[in-house]
Amino acid sequence: MTDQATLLTKIEEYKATLGQDPKSTVFVQLCDAYLQLGQVDDALETALKGTWELPQFADGYAAVGRVYYARKVVGKAEAAFYKALSVDQMCVPAYKGLARILKDQGDIQKASDILTKAIMLDPTDISLQRMIESLSSLPGAAQEVNQVVSAPITHQEPVMDQTTDSMKPITTATIADIYIEQGLYGKALDVYKELLSENPQDVTVQQKISELQVLMNNSAAPSPPATAFSVEPQAVVPDMNSAPLETGSSNVVVDRLNDWLAAIQARRNRV
Repeated sequence: MTDQATLLTKIEEYKATLGQDPKSTVFVQLCDAYLQLGQVDDALETALKGTWELPQFADGYAAVGRVYYARKVVGKAEAAFYKALSVDQMCVPAYKGLARILKDQGDIQKASDILTKAIMLDPTDISLQRMIESLSSLPGAAQEVNQVVSAPITHQEPVMDQTTDSMKPITTATIADIYIEQGLYGKALDVYKELLSENPQDVTVQQKISELQVLMNNSAAPSPPATAFSVEPQAVVPDMNSAPLETGSSNVVVDRLNDWLAAIQARRNRV
């Protein structure tokens, strides 16, 4: 069996596991398998869903960071890694991710410091040792980076210079968009309600909640799957506040939601 065939088999197994238990941590393995196949959009969707279901699972945020890093969205990748460390300061994958970003930015000294902390947490991690070796020959690398630290630590200081909650939006508007695309309007509504509780004056969120409620009230049949919204992406985001929805017409609601989803897809394609 080829490597690709093996990955595809594993993907189906991971998806089956998640189908039985949406809160399974196997979403991280599924995300990484998608990345190995180059299916970055599927990887991002999987990672975002996973962190929404398990907001205290640090490795999930590290997976989000790896996806954004693969998409070259460095700011979001960095925020994801910091979020992982704010949840668990012993999250080695987050240290690895930050070290890669710092290396790309030419900050070899700080990348070395981060990897030194990580190798103290897991001295047996071969990939960490290779990363340290790759830095040792670069200008600006600390001398101690050539030494593999094997002694256990009794106190771990955070690598972050400050506490950050900058990853909060990952589990809000973005995941709501994904739920809507899949026809999971109830879950999307829960997300928007959480957003509104944080900012009760957000008119845009209020409008989206109203539209979802109208759509759900006027839909006698179960929520349609994502394939029902086969709309070509538009370059311009529709003005959601330009005209009120008529609660007596489900066609108007669906048309407006189709325009909205098309605009979301266009933005995602440009990321």
